[in-house]
Amino acid sequence: MAQNFYWRMRGVDVNATIVGGMTQQDIDNQTEVMSEAVSGESFSRFLAIASQKPKGEITTLNLAKFLALVGAEGASLTDLGAGVSLFGARYSLAKSAPDGGNVHRKYTFTRGGIFPISIQAEHGAGNATLSATLVAVSSNGEITPMVISENVALPAGLDDTERFGLGKVTVAGQVYPGVTSATLNFGLGFETSGSGGDPYETLVELKTVQPTIVYQGMDLGWVGDVAAQTPVVGRAIAHADTSFYLRGRLKNGLFHPDGNSNHIKFTMSGLIVPSKIAGGQDKGTCELTATGAHDGTNNPLIMAVNVPIT
Repeated sequence: MAQNFYWRMRGVDVNATIVGGMTQQDIDNQTEVMSEAVSGESFSRFLAIASQKPKGEITTLNLAKFLALVGAEGASLTDLGAGVSLFGARYSLAKSAPDGGNVHRKYTFTRGGIFPISIQAEHGAGNATLSATLVAVSSNGEITPMVISENVALPAGLDDTERFGLGKVTVAGQVYPGVTSATLNFGLGFETSGSGGDPYETLVELKTVQPTIVYQGMDLGWVGDVAAQTPVVGRAIAHADTSFYLRGRLKNGLFHPDGNSNHIKFTMSGLIVPSKIAGGQDKGTCELTATGAHDGTNNPLIMAVNVPIT
């Protein structure tokens, strides 16, 4: 049977705020089917669903807007109140805008957690991207934790006003030149669990927060025994002396001035070590890995959005 329309995933509703700049969205039911061959047979005669663990994956270019809503350690969907919803927008053939009216689909996660996973920023024309995971759990083990709603209207408020690029990197008080990429892994170890033989899990636990930042660059002078370098054995870092910025891009221009409050800042306490002292085929390359640790007062990674670069 022919189909005369198609679907596209739209902006994501995070507690009634629409986050745009989406480059990827996926919803996976993670169904575990029990299949067992018995009585000497090669095939199964009895199949059953053991569990379902609905999960969403998103990637966005609107980093500041997203991080302002969920933070560096994620957020409980219950605390968010309105939860998180993804939308399937219906388009008629050869149309540039979605169809009007209540003809779209909504996928709502109201209980569980939303967690930032990583940020990737590279020198050049590419924009920094942020990936995140939605984990859904049931209120009683039997009610599905992700609800699909048919024939709904698309929410208003979709925009796309942010882009970010690689910014200044400071390690132990020294600004490091020649940075070509930075990869921030938020290091959030979360786990779901259930009980009583129910098909859906009811708890989500944030078990570990172990962030890392990997810096790659073309200055082999990053590593050495001079005070401004990182020793082979590494060095301690603190929030007061170690930071990483994402520079806000200016629409129809280059970047916002450093003094404007359009940038994102991360600081970290812990340890930084050379993960690649020297290498490369064309240009020489170097790599440092910073691992966060609690300093007795502050969490390993501290984030601030909409700030100047200092």
